[in-house]
Amino acid sequence: MNVAKGLRGVLICWIVAGHLKGYTPWGSNLVTNFNTAAFFILTAFTTHSQARNKKINYGTWIIGKWFGIIPLSLLALLMCVPTMYTVSVTVYLKEGFPAHTISVGTQVYLWVMNFLGFSWIGSGGNFSFFHDPVSFSTGSNFGDLGVGLADVFNAQYFSSYLFTMLIGYAGFHFCLSYQIPRKVFQGFSGLVAAVLGVALIVVALWIYQEVNPSSLGMVTNFTGYNIYFFPLFLAGVCLAEVRCHLPCSVKAVLGHWMVVDIFILAFFLYSMVDPVGLVGNAQPLSIVVAVQPVLYCIMILALSCQSYHKKRSVITFTLLERGPFYSFLGKYSYTFYLFQIPLFSLNWMPAFICLGASECTAGLPNARTASISYQLLTVALALVLAVATQWWQDTYVAEAHVALMQFMKRDGSWWALLTHEQNPLSGLVLLCYPPPVASSGGLESDSEMVDEV
Repeated sequence: MNVAKGLRGVLICWIVAGHLKGYTPWGSNLVTNFNTAAFFILTAFTTHSQARNKKINYGTWIIGKWFGIIPLSLLALLMCVPTMYTVSVTVYLKEGFPAHTISVGTQVYLWVMNFLGFSWIGSGGNFSFFHDPVSFSTGSNFGDLGVGLADVFNAQYFSSYLFTMLIGYAGFHFCLSYQIPRKVFQGFSGLVAAVLGVALIVVALWIYQEVNPSSLGMVTNFTGYNIYFFPLFLAGVCLAEVRCHLPCSVKAVLGHWMVVDIFILAFFLYSMVDPVGLVGNAQPLSIVVAVQPVLYCIMILALSCQSYHKKRSVITFTLLERGPFYSFLGKYSYTFYLFQIPLFSLNWMPAFICLGASECTAGLPNARTASISYQLLTVALALVLAVATQWWQDTYVAEAHVALMQFMKRDGSWWALLTHEQNPLSGLVLLCYPPPVASSGGLESDSEMVDEV
Protein backbone atom coordinates (compact mmCIF):
# COMPACT_ATOMS: atom_id res chain seq x y z
CA MET A 1 0.00 0.00 0.00
CA ASN A 2 2.94 2.34 0.61
CA VAL A 3 4.14 1.72 -2.94
CA ALA A 4 0.64 2.44 -4.25
CA LYS A 5 0.71 5.79 -2.48
CA GLY A 6 4.00 6.72 -4.11
CA LEU A 7 2.79 5.50 -7.50
CA ARG A 8 -0.24 7.77 -7.23
CA GLY A 9 2.14 10.66 -6.68
CA VAL A 10 3.94 9.83 -9.94
CA LEU A 11 0.68 9.37 -11.86
CA ILE A 12 -0.73 12.74 -10.77
CA CYS A 13 2.43 14.42 -12.08
CA TRP A 14 1.88 12.65 -15.40
CA ILE A 15 -1.70 13.90 -15.55
CA VAL A 16 -0.88 17.51 -14.63
CA ALA A 17 1.97 17.59 -17.14
CA GLY A 18 -0.46 16.38 -19.79
CA HIS A 19 -2.99 19.08 -18.92
CA LEU A 20 -0.29 21.73 -19.12
CA LYS A 21 1.60 20.61 -22.17
CA GLY A 22 -0.96 18.70 -24.19
CA TYR A 23 0.80 15.39 -23.61
CA THR A 24 3.75 16.30 -25.82
CA PRO A 25 5.86 14.61 -27.12
CA TRP A 26 3.18 11.93 -27.32
CA GLY A 27 1.14 12.02 -30.47
CA SER A 28 -1.63 9.52 -29.76
CA ASN A 29 -4.23 10.36 -27.15
CA LEU A 30 -5.07 6.66 -26.97
CA VAL A 31 -1.77 6.15 -25.16
CA THR A 32 -1.67 9.33 -23.11
CA ASN A 33 -5.25 9.03 -21.86
CA PHE A 34 -4.14 5.90 -20.03
CA ASN A 35 -2.70 8.03 -17.20
CA THR A 36 -6.20 8.42 -15.75
CA ALA A 37 -7.00 4.77 -16.42
CA ALA A 38 -3.90 3.86 -14.42
CA PHE A 39 -5.51 5.46 -11.35
CA PHE A 40 -8.64 3.34 -11.74
CA ILE A 41 -6.70 0.10 -12.25
CA LEU A 42 -4.56 0.79 -9.18
CA THR A 43 -7.64 1.58 -7.08
CA ALA A 44 -9.33 -1.63 -8.20
CA PHE A 45 -6.20 -3.65 -7.42
CA THR A 46 -5.83 -2.28 -3.89
CA THR A 47 -9.57 -2.47 -3.18
CA HIS A 48 -9.89 -6.13 -4.12
CA SER A 49 -6.64 -7.00 -2.34
CA GLN A 50 -8.11 -5.61 0.88
CA ALA A 51 -11.67 -6.93 0.51
CA ARG A 52 -11.05 -10.35 -1.06
CA ASN A 53 -12.88 -13.18 0.75
CA LYS A 54 -13.90 -10.84 3.58
CA LYS A 55 -17.37 -10.00 4.84
CA ILE A 56 -18.43 -6.42 4.16
CA ASN A 57 -21.31 -4.38 5.46
CA TYR A 58 -22.13 -2.98 2.03
CA GLY A 59 -24.24 -0.07 3.26
CA THR A 60 -21.54 1.13 5.63
CA TRP A 61 -18.84 0.50 3.02
CA ILE A 62 -20.60 2.53 0.33
CA ILE A 63 -21.35 5.37 2.76
CA GLY A 64 -17.66 5.45 3.67
CA LYS A 65 -16.68 5.66 0.00
CA TRP A 66 -19.20 8.45 -0.54
CA PHE A 67 -17.73 10.50 2.30
CA GLY A 68 -14.23 9.88 0.96
CA ILE A 69 -14.99 10.92 -2.63
CA ILE A 70 -18.09 13.04 -3.17
CA PRO A 71 -17.78 15.95 -0.67
CA LEU A 72 -14.44 16.95 -2.18
CA SER A 73 -15.91 16.62 -5.65
CA LEU A 74 -18.81 18.90 -4.73
CA LEU A 75 -16.36 21.41 -3.29
CA ALA A 76 -14.40 21.43 -6.56
CA LEU A 77 -17.65 21.72 -8.50
CA LEU A 78 -18.48 24.92 -6.63
CA MET A 79 -15.61 26.54 -8.50
CA CYS A 80 -17.49 25.81 -11.71
CA VAL A 81 -20.76 27.46 -10.61
CA PRO A 82 -20.05 30.87 -12.22
CA THR A 83 -19.35 29.13 -15.51
CA MET A 84 -22.49 27.01 -15.21
CA TYR A 85 -24.77 30.04 -15.08
CA THR A 86 -23.01 32.02 -17.80
CA VAL A 87 -22.26 29.33 -20.34
CA SER A 88 -25.97 28.81 -21.07
CA VAL A 89 -26.03 32.34 -22.46
CA THR A 90 -22.58 32.96 -23.91
CA VAL A 91 -22.12 29.60 -25.62
CA TYR A 92 -25.49 29.53 -27.32
CA LEU A 93 -25.42 33.16 -28.45
CA LYS A 94 -22.03 32.49 -29.99
CA GLU A 95 -23.42 29.45 -31.80
CA GLY A 96 -26.42 31.37 -33.08
CA PHE A 97 -28.92 29.92 -30.63
CA PRO A 98 -31.17 32.07 -28.48
CA ALA A 99 -30.41 32.40 -24.77
CA HIS A 100 -30.97 29.06 -23.05
CA THR A 101 -33.16 28.93 -19.96
CA ILE A 102 -32.67 25.66 -18.10
CA SER A 103 -35.73 24.40 -16.27
CA VAL A 104 -35.77 24.38 -12.49
CA GLY A 105 -36.48 20.66 -12.53
CA THR A 106 -33.35 20.06 -14.62
CA GLN A 107 -31.23 22.13 -12.24
CA VAL A 108 -32.53 20.22 -9.23
CA TYR A 109 -31.94 16.94 -11.05
CA LEU A 110 -28.34 17.91 -11.82
CA TRP A 111 -27.51 18.88 -8.26
CA VAL A 112 -29.19 15.76 -6.86
CA MET A 113 -27.22 13.53 -9.23
CA ASN A 114 -24.00 15.31 -8.29
CA PHE A 115 -24.78 14.93 -4.60
CA LEU A 116 -25.49 11.22 -5.00
CA GLY A 117 -22.24 10.76 -6.92
CA PHE A 118 -23.70 10.07 -10.36
CA SER A 119 -23.01 13.36 -12.11
CA TRP A 120 -21.64 11.56 -15.18
CA ILE A 121 -25.14 10.19 -15.74
CA GLY A 122 -26.90 13.42 -14.80
CA SER A 123 -24.86 15.43 -17.29
CA GLY A 124 -26.48 13.40 -20.05
CA GLY A 125 -29.79 15.11 -19.27
CA ASN A 126 -32.50 13.39 -21.24
CA PHE A 127 -29.83 11.65 -23.39
CA SER A 128 -31.21 13.23 -26.57
CA PHE A 129 -28.37 15.48 -27.72
CA PHE A 130 -27.61 13.52 -30.87
CA HIS A 131 -31.26 12.73 -31.56
CA ASP A 132 -32.45 16.31 -31.21
CA PRO A 133 -29.44 18.60 -30.67
CA VAL A 134 -31.40 21.81 -31.18
CA SER A 135 -33.94 20.98 -28.50
CA PHE A 136 -31.21 19.73 -26.15
CA SER A 137 -29.28 22.99 -26.55
CA THR A 138 -32.12 25.49 -26.58
CA GLY A 139 -35.17 23.84 -24.98
CA SER A 140 -36.38 24.36 -21.44
CA ASN A 141 -38.01 21.00 -20.89
CA PHE A 142 -36.76 18.58 -18.27
CA GLY A 143 -33.36 17.20 -19.30
CA ASP A 144 -32.50 19.89 -21.86
CA LEU A 145 -29.10 20.82 -20.44
CA GLY A 146 -27.29 22.20 -23.40
CA VAL A 147 -23.88 20.96 -24.43
CA GLY A 148 -22.09 23.86 -22.74
CA LEU A 149 -23.44 23.10 -19.28
CA ALA A 150 -22.96 19.37 -19.81
CA ASP A 151 -19.30 19.98 -20.63
CA VAL A 152 -18.86 21.87 -17.34
CA PHE A 153 -20.05 18.80 -15.42
CA ASN A 154 -17.94 16.55 -17.64
CA ALA A 155 -14.80 18.27 -16.36
CA GLN A 156 -15.33 16.63 -12.95
CA TYR A 157 -16.09 13.14 -14.25
CA PHE A 158 -13.31 11.41 -12.28
CA SER A 159 -15.04 11.37 -8.88
CA SER A 160 -18.36 10.24 -10.28
CA TYR A 161 -16.75 7.46 -12.31
CA LEU A 162 -14.74 6.30 -9.31
CA PHE A 163 -17.73 6.23 -6.98
CA THR A 164 -19.83 4.36 -9.55
CA MET A 165 -17.04 1.83 -10.06
CA LEU A 166 -16.78 1.19 -6.33
CA ILE A 167 -20.54 0.63 -6.09
CA GLY A 168 -20.20 -1.80 -8.96
CA TYR A 169 -17.38 -3.53 -7.12
CA ALA A 170 -19.62 -3.85 -4.05
CA GLY A 171 -22.15 -5.67 -6.23
CA PHE A 172 -19.40 -7.88 -7.65
CA HIS A 173 -18.11 -8.63 -4.16
CA PHE A 174 -21.65 -9.56 -3.11
CA CYS A 175 -21.86 -12.05 -5.97
CA LEU A 176 -18.54 -13.55 -4.87
CA SER A 177 -19.97 -14.06 -1.38
CA TYR A 178 -21.83 -17.02 -2.88
CA GLN A 179 -19.85 -20.19 -3.31
CA ILE A 180 -20.47 -20.96 -6.99
CA PRO A 181 -19.55 -17.51 -8.44
CA ARG A 182 -16.53 -17.39 -6.15
CA LYS A 183 -15.31 -20.81 -7.24
CA VAL A 184 -15.74 -19.89 -10.90
CA PHE A 185 -13.91 -16.56 -10.61
CA GLN A 186 -11.12 -18.00 -8.47
CA GLY A 187 -11.01 -21.30 -10.34
CA PHE A 188 -8.10 -23.00 -12.08
CA SER A 189 -5.53 -21.22 -9.88
CA GLY A 190 -6.47 -17.77 -11.14
CA LEU A 191 -6.60 -18.70 -14.83
CA VAL A 192 -10.26 -17.63 -15.13
CA ALA A 193 -9.46 -14.23 -13.64
CA ALA A 194 -6.44 -13.86 -15.95
CA VAL A 195 -8.44 -14.67 -19.08
CA LEU A 196 -11.24 -12.37 -17.97
CA GLY A 197 -8.75 -9.56 -17.31
CA VAL A 198 -7.23 -9.87 -20.78
CA ALA A 199 -10.71 -9.91 -22.31
CA LEU A 200 -11.64 -6.75 -20.40
CA ILE A 201 -8.54 -4.98 -21.72
CA VAL A 202 -9.51 -5.96 -25.26
CA VAL A 203 -13.07 -4.75 -24.69
CA ALA A 204 -11.77 -1.47 -23.25
CA LEU A 205 -9.59 -0.79 -26.29
CA TRP A 206 -12.48 -1.63 -28.62
CA ILE A 207 -14.74 0.77 -26.72
CA TYR A 208 -12.10 3.48 -26.94
CA GLN A 209 -11.80 3.23 -30.71
CA GLU A 210 -15.33 2.32 -31.76
CA VAL A 211 -17.88 3.73 -29.32
CA ASN A 212 -18.88 7.35 -29.78
CA PRO A 213 -21.69 9.32 -28.14
CA SER A 214 -23.65 9.63 -31.36
CA SER A 215 -24.29 5.90 -31.30
CA LEU A 216 -25.73 6.23 -27.78
CA GLY A 217 -27.47 9.59 -28.05
CA MET A 218 -25.44 10.94 -25.17
CA VAL A 219 -22.82 13.59 -24.44
CA THR A 220 -19.09 13.62 -23.72
CA ASN A 221 -19.11 11.46 -20.59
CA PHE A 222 -20.27 8.54 -22.71
CA THR A 223 -17.59 8.73 -25.36
CA GLY A 224 -15.29 5.76 -25.80
CA TYR A 225 -12.28 7.55 -24.33
CA ASN A 226 -14.22 7.93 -21.08
CA ILE A 227 -16.35 4.84 -20.59
CA TYR A 228 -13.42 2.55 -21.47
CA PHE A 229 -12.29 3.22 -17.88
CA PHE A 230 -15.01 0.89 -16.55
CA PRO A 231 -13.74 -2.41 -18.05
CA LEU A 232 -10.20 -1.40 -17.12
CA PHE A 233 -11.30 -1.00 -13.51
CA LEU A 234 -12.64 -4.55 -13.56
CA ALA A 235 -9.38 -5.66 -15.15
CA GLY A 236 -7.65 -4.27 -12.05
CA VAL A 237 -9.88 -6.48 -9.89
CA CYS A 238 -8.91 -9.50 -11.99
CA LEU A 239 -5.26 -8.55 -11.65
CA ALA A 240 -5.52 -8.57 -7.85
CA GLU A 241 -7.13 -12.01 -8.00
CA VAL A 242 -4.37 -13.34 -10.26
CA ARG A 243 -1.76 -12.03 -7.83
CA CYS A 244 -3.27 -14.17 -5.04
CA HIS A 245 -2.85 -17.34 -7.12
CA LEU A 246 0.69 -16.83 -8.39
CA PRO A 247 3.14 -19.54 -7.30
CA CYS A 248 5.75 -18.46 -4.78
CA SER A 249 8.51 -18.93 -7.34
CA VAL A 250 6.79 -16.55 -9.79
CA LYS A 251 6.26 -13.98 -7.04
CA ALA A 252 9.91 -14.25 -6.08
CA VAL A 253 11.00 -13.63 -9.68
CA LEU A 254 8.59 -10.74 -10.26
CA GLY A 255 9.52 -9.17 -6.92
CA HIS A 256 13.27 -9.15 -7.53
CA TRP A 257 14.48 -5.56 -7.44
CA MET A 258 16.01 -5.70 -10.93
CA VAL A 259 12.82 -7.10 -12.46
CA VAL A 260 10.73 -4.43 -10.76
CA ASP A 261 12.94 -1.63 -12.08
CA ILE A 262 12.89 -3.10 -15.58
CA PHE A 263 9.10 -3.16 -15.74
CA ILE A 264 8.76 0.33 -14.24
CA LEU A 265 11.13 1.75 -16.85
CA ALA A 266 9.53 -0.29 -19.64
CA PHE A 267 6.06 1.01 -18.85
CA PHE A 268 6.93 4.69 -18.58
CA LEU A 269 9.25 4.64 -21.58
CA TYR A 270 6.66 2.85 -23.67
CA SER A 271 4.07 5.41 -22.60
CA MET A 272 6.11 7.98 -24.55
CA VAL A 273 5.75 5.99 -27.76
CA ASP A 274 3.40 7.23 -30.48
CA PRO A 275 1.76 4.06 -31.89
CA VAL A 276 0.35 5.98 -34.85
CA GLY A 277 3.85 7.11 -35.71
CA LEU A 278 5.09 3.53 -35.48
CA VAL A 279 2.50 1.63 -37.48
CA GLY A 280 0.22 4.35 -38.85
CA ASN A 281 -3.47 3.53 -38.82
CA ALA A 282 -2.90 -0.06 -39.84
CA GLN A 283 -4.43 -2.99 -38.02
CA PRO A 284 -1.37 -3.64 -35.77
CA LEU A 285 -2.17 -0.34 -34.03
CA SER A 286 -4.50 -2.08 -31.56
CA ILE A 287 -1.82 -4.61 -30.71
CA VAL A 288 0.80 -1.90 -30.17
CA VAL A 289 -1.56 0.10 -27.96
CA ALA A 290 -2.56 -2.98 -25.94
CA VAL A 291 1.05 -3.37 -24.81
CA GLN A 292 0.70 -0.34 -22.49
CA PRO A 293 -2.04 -1.68 -20.15
CA VAL A 294 -0.37 -5.11 -20.17
CA LEU A 295 2.95 -3.57 -19.13
CA TYR A 296 1.20 -1.56 -16.44
CA CYS A 297 -0.51 -4.64 -15.02
CA ILE A 298 2.78 -6.57 -14.93
CA MET A 299 4.43 -3.57 -13.27
CA ILE A 300 1.78 -3.54 -10.51
CA LEU A 301 2.23 -7.29 -10.00
CA ALA A 302 5.98 -6.82 -9.72
CA LEU A 303 5.60 -3.95 -7.24
CA SER A 304 3.22 -6.01 -5.11
CA CYS A 305 5.57 -9.01 -5.03
CA GLN A 306 8.52 -7.14 -3.51
CA SER A 307 7.46 -8.41 -0.08
CA TYR A 308 9.16 -11.69 -0.99
CA HIS A 309 12.52 -9.95 -0.82
CA LYS A 310 14.27 -7.80 1.72
CA LYS A 311 15.70 -5.57 -1.01
CA ARG A 312 13.54 -3.02 -2.80
CA SER A 313 14.03 -1.83 -6.34
CA VAL A 314 16.04 1.35 -6.83
CA ILE A 315 13.01 3.31 -8.07
CA THR A 316 10.80 1.99 -5.28
CA PHE A 317 13.38 2.70 -2.59
CA THR A 318 14.21 6.21 -3.78
CA LEU A 319 10.91 7.48 -5.21
CA LEU A 320 7.86 5.38 -4.33
CA GLU A 321 8.43 4.70 -0.62
CA ARG A 322 9.93 8.04 0.40
CA GLY A 323 10.36 11.55 -0.87
CA PRO A 324 7.75 13.96 -2.28
CA PHE A 325 5.96 11.40 -4.45
CA TYR A 326 5.16 9.30 -1.39
CA SER A 327 4.87 11.77 1.47
CA PHE A 328 3.22 14.70 -0.33
CA LEU A 329 1.93 14.13 -3.86
CA GLY A 330 0.64 10.65 -3.07
CA LYS A 331 -1.27 11.94 -0.07
CA TYR A 332 -2.86 14.82 -1.96
CA SER A 333 -3.15 13.18 -5.39
CA TYR A 334 -6.97 13.07 -5.34
CA THR A 335 -7.52 16.68 -4.28
CA PHE A 336 -4.72 17.84 -6.58
CA TYR A 337 -6.47 16.08 -9.46
CA LEU A 338 -9.78 17.77 -8.63
CA PHE A 339 -8.64 21.36 -8.18
CA GLN A 340 -6.07 21.69 -10.94
CA ILE A 341 -8.87 21.30 -13.51
CA PRO A 342 -10.87 24.48 -12.70
CA LEU A 343 -7.65 26.47 -12.33
CA PHE A 344 -6.41 25.35 -15.74
CA SER A 345 -9.68 25.75 -17.63
CA LEU A 346 -11.74 28.50 -15.95
CA ASN A 347 -11.26 32.20 -15.15
CA TRP A 348 -9.91 31.82 -11.63
CA MET A 349 -6.26 32.35 -12.54
CA PRO A 350 -6.80 35.58 -14.52
CA ALA A 351 -9.03 36.85 -11.70
CA PHE A 352 -6.29 36.07 -9.19
CA ILE A 353 -3.64 37.80 -11.29
CA CYS A 354 -5.81 40.89 -11.74
CA LEU A 355 -6.75 41.06 -8.06
CA GLY A 356 -6.38 44.61 -6.81
CA ALA A 357 -5.63 46.10 -10.24
CA SER A 358 -7.91 48.91 -11.39
CA GLU A 359 -7.30 48.07 -15.05
CA CYS A 360 -6.19 44.62 -16.07
CA THR A 361 -6.05 43.24 -19.56
CA ALA A 362 -5.16 39.70 -18.60
CA GLY A 363 -7.22 37.29 -20.60
CA LEU A 364 -7.61 33.55 -20.27
CA PRO A 365 -4.34 32.12 -21.56
CA ASN A 366 -4.12 28.65 -22.98
CA ALA A 367 -2.48 26.50 -20.31
CA ARG A 368 -0.49 24.71 -23.01
CA THR A 369 1.03 27.89 -24.42
CA ALA A 370 1.29 30.05 -21.29
CA SER A 371 4.64 31.01 -19.82
CA ILE A 372 6.46 28.70 -17.45
CA SER A 373 5.98 31.15 -14.58
CA TYR A 374 2.22 31.21 -15.18
CA GLN A 375 2.07 27.40 -15.27
CA LEU A 376 4.15 27.07 -12.11
CA LEU A 377 1.92 29.58 -10.33
CA THR A 378 -1.16 27.62 -11.40
CA VAL A 379 0.34 24.37 -10.12
CA ALA A 380 1.35 26.01 -6.84
CA LEU A 381 -2.15 27.38 -6.25
CA ALA A 382 -3.66 24.00 -7.12
CA LEU A 383 -1.41 22.37 -4.52
CA VAL A 384 -2.45 24.95 -1.92
CA LEU A 385 -6.10 24.18 -2.65
CA ALA A 386 -5.34 20.44 -2.52
CA VAL A 387 -3.74 20.69 0.93
CA ALA A 388 -6.45 22.99 2.32
CA THR A 389 -9.34 20.87 1.04
CA GLN A 390 -7.75 17.65 2.25
CA TRP A 391 -7.48 19.22 5.71
CA TRP A 392 -11.18 20.12 5.48
CA GLN A 393 -11.91 16.54 4.45
CA ASP A 394 -9.86 14.97 7.26
CA THR A 395 -11.31 17.32 9.88
CA TYR A 396 -14.94 18.15 9.18
CA VAL A 397 -16.06 15.55 6.64
CA ALA A 398 -14.49 12.73 8.63
CA GLU A 399 -16.19 14.04 11.76
CA ALA A 400 -19.55 14.08 9.98
CA HIS A 401 -18.93 10.53 8.74
CA VAL A 402 -18.20 9.29 12.26
CA ALA A 403 -21.26 11.09 13.61
CA LEU A 404 -23.49 9.49 10.97
CA MET A 405 -22.13 6.02 11.72
CA GLN A 406 -22.80 6.57 15.42
CA PHE A 407 -26.29 7.82 14.65
CA MET A 408 -27.02 4.70 12.61
CA LYS A 409 -26.01 2.69 15.68
CA ARG A 410 -28.32 4.80 17.92
CA ASP A 411 -25.32 6.44 19.54
CA GLY A 412 -23.30 9.63 19.44
CA SER A 413 -24.01 13.34 19.78
CA TRP A 414 -26.53 13.48 16.90
CA TRP A 415 -28.63 10.72 18.41
CA ALA A 416 -28.45 12.28 21.88
CA LEU A 417 -29.54 15.64 20.46
CA LEU A 418 -32.47 14.24 18.49
CA THR A 419 -33.71 12.05 21.33
CA HIS A 420 -33.11 14.59 24.12
CA GLU A 421 -36.06 14.78 26.53
CA GLN A 422 -36.38 18.51 25.89
CA ASN A 423 -36.50 18.08 22.12
CA PRO A 424 -40.16 18.38 21.04
CA LEU A 425 -39.48 16.05 18.08
CA SER A 426 -37.80 13.34 20.12
CA GLY A 427 -40.96 11.25 20.20
CA LEU A 428 -41.19 11.26 16.40
CA VAL A 429 -37.52 10.28 16.13
CA LEU A 430 -37.96 7.37 18.56
CA LEU A 431 -41.13 6.32 16.73
CA CYS A 432 -39.29 6.14 13.41
CA TYR A 433 -36.04 4.77 14.86
CA PRO A 434 -36.89 2.81 18.02
CA PRO A 435 -33.88 1.82 20.11
CA PRO A 436 -33.04 -1.89 20.23
CA VAL A 437 -34.96 -3.84 22.86
CA ALA A 438 -32.77 -5.27 25.63
CA SER A 439 -32.95 -9.05 25.96
CA SER A 440 -34.61 -10.46 29.09
CA GLY A 441 -33.79 -14.11 28.77
CA GLY A 442 -32.32 -14.68 32.25
CA LEU A 443 -29.18 -16.69 32.95
CA GLU A 444 -28.95 -18.21 29.49
CA SER A 445 -29.03 -14.82 27.79
CA ASP A 446 -26.49 -13.45 30.25
CA SER A 447 -24.09 -16.28 29.51
CA GLU A 448 -24.54 -15.77 25.77
CA MET A 449 -23.73 -12.07 26.16
CA VAL A 450 -20.57 -12.89 28.08
CA ASP A 451 -19.52 -15.34 25.42
CA GLU A 452 -20.09 -12.70 22.77
CA VAL A 453 -18.03 -10.16 24.69
